[in-house]
Amino acid sequence: MTDTYEARGPHLPDVLTRQSPWVYLFVGVTIVHAWLLVLQPELATARLTGVLISLLGAALFVRHPDARRTMLAFGTLIPIVDAPIVQFLDSLSPPSELFAGLSPALVAASTFTTLVAVAGALYLAVGLAAARQRAGTQVDRAIAVWLGAIGIVTVVIGAIPVGVPSSSSEWLLFGIGLVLSLGSTLTWCYVAAVAIGGSLAGEAPRRGWGLAAIGSALQVVVFIITAVGSTFIVPEGLRTPLVVAIAGAIIVGWACLLAAFALGLPAITDDRPGATPPGSAGG
Repeated sequence: MTDTYEARGPHLPDVLTRQSPWVYLFVGVTIVHAWLLVLQPELATARLTGVLISLLGAALFVRHPDARRTMLAFGTLIPIVDAPIVQFLDSLSPPSELFAGLSPALVAASTFTTLVAVAGALYLAVGLAAARQRAGTQVDRAIAVWLGAIGIVTVVIGAIPVGVPSSSSEWLLFGIGLVLSLGSTLTWCYVAAVAIGGSLAGEAPRRGWGLAAIGSALQVVVFIITAVGSTFIVPEGLRTPLVVAIAGAIIVGWACLLAAFALGLPAITDDRPGATPPGSAGG
């Protein structure tokens, strides 16, 4: 008796078909940023950062295809594709005295993209905190308190050059900027506190938590350096090295976060049956 087999037509490899659709979205955005990096070398830091953030999203969903998607994906994608959106909206409306000569659409778009970015980073931190397998300690709480205090001081220092607003429109812009700056800084302080606490507690994968701690801490350092540099007069000879240091810290920070998720850093997952449990590197 001869066995017969039905021929299988052309198909994509299983390793590709089983990936989350979000992976391909992030890969596509990565390709766009890589192409823009070639076309706009003068914006190398911003474009390279976009490449790293996009790859981070792809790595996350490769490792955790059932990770919470919506807010995390939008929080990661919006900051790296908002430039053309902001430019388009800015062209739709003329400057307004209410916003000190700025376009209301520009102010609204910038506020929205910043809030979404903050929500994405906050969601990332909450996911990491929920995925921890070991209970927090007093050291964790002390780190969180100190980083929170540093974040608040950083925002206050950064607000000094603005001075005292002299009109209602300036007060409005000052208030919006202060809230957004405080939200961004404290959110990344929270991410750093969670990552550093997980690393010190020996959470697995240890290298992943360690790299996440370094990457998030560098983000906080960037906020501090930027605030101090904008407040105090920087000697002419130190300005270029300072700019290079900030750019390097941003790139290295995102590269460390990318490597952390590539190594299987855990992420909060959906509650549906069969979802990857916290701490798993499945995918």
